Amino acid sequence: MVISLKETYRNPFSWVYLMLLVFAGMQQFLHPKELMDTLEYKSSVQYWFNSDSIKLNPYLGRWMYVTRRTLGYPLLMKIFGDWGIQILGLVSAIISPAILIAIFKNRATKIRENWFWLFWLTQPLQFFYSALPMPEIISQFLLCCWLLFFLKRQSFKSGLILSFLILIKPIFIVLLGPITILLILKFFGNYRLIERFRFLNQISFNGYNPTALLIPIGFIIIVGFYNLSKWGVLHLSSISTTNFYEYNRYQTLKEARGTAFTDSLYQMESVQLNSMSDFDPEKGNLLKSLSASTILRYPTSYLKIHAKGMLQMFIDPGRYDAMVFLDWPQTNGFFGLKNGHPNAKSRPTYEWLYIFIFAFFNLVKFAILIWAIFKLIRVRSKQYAHLLFLFSIMLVYAFAIGSVGTARYLIPVYPIMAYISIHFISHRKSQHENSIIER
Repeated sequence: MVISLKETYRNPFSWVYLMLLVFAGMQQFLHPKELMDTLEYKSSVQYWFNSDSIKLNPYLGRWMYVTRRTLGYPLLMKIFGDWGIQILGLVSAIISPAILIAIFKNRATKIRENWFWLFWLTQPLQFFYSALPMPEIISQFLLCCWLLFFLKRQSFKSGLILSFLILIKPIFIVLLGPITILLILKFFGNYRLIERFRFLNQISFNGYNPTALLIPIGFIIIVGFYNLSKWGVLHLSSISTTNFYEYNRYQTLKEARGTAFTDSLYQMESVQLNSMSDFDPEKGNLLKSLSASTILRYPTSYLKIHAKGMLQMFIDPGRYDAMVFLDWPQTNGFFGLKNGHPNAKSRPTYEWLYIFIFAFFNLVKFAILIWAIFKLIRVRSKQYAHLLFLFSIMLVYAFAIGSVGTARYLIPVYPIMAYISIHFISHRKSQHENSIIER
């Protein structure tokens, strides 16, 4: 299948998209910005490739900080350099919608291109992260490639792309779950217990080699044992352990017991934690134990902030990201609208406009997605079975993100949201037009 950029960018809305990408690139070139995460990735280049030549501090305060970021993006930063990695992000942003449109054409789906580009243009983080030195847009590009190869049943290519995705953002390990379940439905679909789901077989694994899953699993095992040999702990990344303690558990305690109690408890715990080496496996075990005990003690509070984070990932307009990229005054994020201001009126008008406009767009797009899924579940059509499968990927991804969900986390899987929604909108429009003709 040929992916034609010329055909992709013939729509007038696509020209707006290209112009905004150029603007974002120029903005970053003239006024370079870096997030804290970017600094972590730059440090990870040293940890992965020069750790033997630098002095590592075992008491920085964050357990196993050397493996917080997985190999993929630091490797790209080392290969391409500071400006090369940003050019790679811009090129990825240009090609991603072309791949999606090519998938629609490959599946003989006649889409409404104006709707597609409006969907794409109303996500401002597309432009911020196409220029910022972060892995979100490159991950988005890889997800588009994975979707292309997976739906074409090119098993080896899809397995290889999934491996790269996991190495760049380990959260994508969750994709293995829905794929495995689909394989089970395929090979055991005759059993009465799951025969009602047999329509999902239309996604079709004919020609798909299940051993392709061994490729990403193999990469995970290799990285895990490399970390074991180098740092003494078998793991892919330390981010799940440290983030759960620093964010998920903290938010749960704050919800259940209040800020004062939570801050006091964390201050007390820090005495013991800071006395332990960041490379001590027992420190990781202690963090996991503290997090697990809190979740078990306050399950209702945890579920509340977890659900809130999942919803926020879809609705958050990305005001914080706009603040960083466009040099707005530094204040807190979406659900802390008034933080940093004595009252609502003290927030600049342009920020309120940004918040309301893009939160509204996100709410509409989220409503379209949910409406589409409810309709597809009711219909249970083989023609649209692959859309339900893709939604399951979005669902497990959002669940894995959980309480820390913000607009940035949606960017890598935004193509799936766009694909499902535009597929559904185009189908509904065609049905409506056909009914008018029949009358």
